[in-house]
Amino acid sequence: FQKSVALPATIFGPILPGELAWLPIPLCRARAVQWRAVTPGEDLAQIHFDDGSTWEAFEPGSPFLSPLHRSRSTAPALAKSRSSRETGFNWSTPVLFHKLISRDGAIESSLCSSVTRNGRPYTCAISVKHDAAGKNRQLALCAPLQFVNTLPHPIVVSARTQSNMSSADSQLEAQVVDPGESVLFTTPHPTWSVSISAQIIGYCECEDLIVPEYTLDLKNTKAKENGEIYHVNRDIYPFEGGEQASTQAVSLRFSFYIDEHTQARTLRCAVPLIVHNTTSCALVIEDMLYGSESDDTVRKRM
Repeated sequence: FQKSVALPATIFGPILPGELAWLPIPLCRARAVQWRAVTPGEDLAQIHFDDGSTWEAFEPGSPFLSPLHRSRSTAPALAKSRSSRETGFNWSTPVLFHKLISRDGAIESSLCSSVTRNGRPYTCAISVKHDAAGKNRQLALCAPLQFVNTLPHPIVVSARTQSNMSSADSQLEAQVVDPGESVLFTTPHPTWSVSISAQIIGYCECEDLIVPEYTLDLKNTKAKENGEIYHVNRDIYPFEGGEQASTQAVSLRFSFYIDEHTQARTLRCAVPLIVHNTTSCALVIEDMLYGSESDDTVRKRM
């Protein structure tokens, strides 16, 4: 975080993925802050602009004050540093920090743009949560979407958000999610609805499903005991002439919930039911309602 790019500033971090950090008191009292993503291998010394500043910009003697770097900076110095970096992200637009954390359940969107002209931005949803007594406040910077793959096969997942105002604001991000893994999508708008498509190798892409907008009403939606808010089933069909051509369609279940730890909108891909054959013979299962009956018989019954 950084209060200002032109005045004496506090830079605190890095806060690692999944880490909980206690912010220093001066930063907790800030009216506006900025944040930005740190790229792997980035030289942390390049995050600040050292001109010999001292502790005078901070509250003296605070036991909680432990910034990684402290500096005074000027706008020209910032411009020079940005141009010298080939990769990475710029500082985000200012977040009205003090006003935001005072509102229990507040949700806002924020992003930091890429240094490169054609680079993708890094987006976050900012979520605020107060405890029952209102004494402790937690600020979560969470990814726009988390996808969990519980299948034994990798899935190609595409996420797209699109503004109602202009198609130019559309953002598409595609990732391969390995078996048993979860990935975070960082490009889609963090609070808008997201259109998701998924594909398993050898099968056609499933029909799109929509992840709803990230709002306070969504967070307060009563979930089931397992945390699920709702689920959607989708059938996927093998490619004609492919290795799976003789295979029947496979049903997938996409369960949606808000991750209690990360506060991110989460989509979990599974199958409705798994049958495990531990016998010594191959088995077949028949649907006794329709089974081998002719299509005419089924139509008459319906």
